[in-house]
Amino acid sequence: MLRLGLFLPDAPRFLERLRAAGHVLAVNTGRLPAGFVLEAARRIEPLGLHLFSDGTLLADAMGRIRARRLLAPEAARAVQTLLAEDSVAAELTLKRFGRA
Repeated sequence: MLRLGLFLPDAPRFLERLRAAGHVLAVNTGRLPAGFVLEAARRIEPLGLHLFSDGTLLADAMGRIRARRLLAPEAARAVQTLLAEDSVAAELTLKRFGRA
């Protein structure tokens, strides 16, 4: 569908065939809802919901965040511990849970 941020020439026709067959289309990417990824969401399913940031953000095709999934504090601490064991530095913010 996309190559280097550009839609392939036959993509619109392919998307229309999928819609006509009853498929629900959505973007699922590790990127933020911005730039060419958001443009892809608008073209693929302008009225639908799409997953961004590796599934942590559910947004519409206009980039409005509809839901956010955060890492639980226990999981964040476990990740920090595992990374520290391999001498990898990481900063995970836990402000929502009362810690900075």
